[in-house]
Amino acid sequence: MFKCTCGGIFIVIKVEEYPKHLSGMERLNYPRSCTVKCDKCGTIKENQPYD
Repeated sequence: MFKCTCGGIFIVIKVEEYPKHLSGMERLNYPRSCTVKCDKCGTIKENQPYD
């Protein structure tokens, strides 16, 4: 859980999908990213680490 500079908390609003060609084991090691939004001020940050 990460805090925004305004004191709010970033909530995950979108998670990158796995590429379709990856096997189950490859998915475990794939570094997905996500988009987060502050619940207080609405600031959005993209390409944040998810897994």
